[in-house]
Amino acid sequence: MEIELTLFKQLTDAAFKTANRYFSADARAAMFSRWQDYCANGTQRVFKHGDIKQAQKMYSAAVICGFLPHFSRAVAPYLPFSYSRAEGFKGTIQPKRKVLEQLNANGVPNWEAEMRLMFDTENAPKEAKAWVLSKRLDAVIKKERVQEEVHTNTEIRAILNELLKAYPVIQPESEVLSGSAQELVIKTNDARAQA
Repeated sequence: MEIELTLFKQLTDAAFKTANRYFSADARAAMFSRWQDYCANGTQRVFKHGDIKQAQKMYSAAVICGFLPHFSRAVAPYLPFSYSRAEGFKGTIQPKRKVLEQLNANGVPNWEAEMRLMFDTENAPKEAKAWVLSKRLDAVIKKERVQEEVHTNTEIRAILNELLKAYPVIQPESEVLSGSAQELVIKTNDARAQA
């Protein structure tokens, strides 16, 4: 059964397949690459003309495309204007322009070499941080302490004990204790929980 859209534009199957390509992960990577080239060309024009308008246009593009965090780290430091993440650029050209325009040993302007390095760092896969139970519990308790109704330490211990009972540690067979040893561990854990 064919349902026609009334509140949105109806796409043909071919148009929908094309749209799928626009919103794929590959398309985002291509867009990010194009955006980097756009920023480098915009920065080149800022240095050529000394015009803050080009810097502000790049800032607007970063906001629209969702690249503001990348822009703030990889582009804004290499533009010779005062920068605010909330408003963009303002003021007149700062003295750092001379240092940014200087050519490095490879004959590339400092701003371009540094921007390329920062974009490459942005594109590099991030190593996943190790999951640490104590850090996670620390964050949860800190967040809980700013709530209107705060649990007491005794209540938190009781909650944790219930969770630990619901999810017992499963030890590898080589570490499984004998029946009497397990009973001793359970009694010890119960005694600690009551303390």
